[in-house]
Amino acid sequence: MEACSFLPEKKRWIRFSYTKKENKMFFTMENSYSEAQPQHEKTWKRNKQEHGIGKDIINEIVERNNGWVTFERKDGVYRVETMLPGVDGTV
Repeated sequence: MEACSFLPEKKRWIRFSYTKKENKMFFTMENSYSEAQPQHEKTWKRNKQEHGIGKDIINEIVERNNGWVTFERKDGVYRVETMLPGVDGTV
C-alpha cells in the first residue's frame, strides 16, 4: 500500500474487502500505484533491504493455513487476493 502514497493526492486510493463463503475467508486488497515508479526504490523504511517483507509474511500465513494468494499489477492497480480456509470464521 505504500506505493500509492507516492502518487499525487487525488490519484491515491486503497480498497479492502472481506467475504466468507463455505468456511473460507476471501480477502482482496487493491491500491493505486504508478507504473513508472521503479519497484522497491522508494520506501519510508529505514532498512530498504527489508522492503517487501510483508509479502513474505502473507505467503507464510497462507502456506501455514493451506490457502492461496495472488499478487497482480495491471493498469495502475496493485491487487492482492487471498483465501484462507477456516472453521467458524477462524483461521
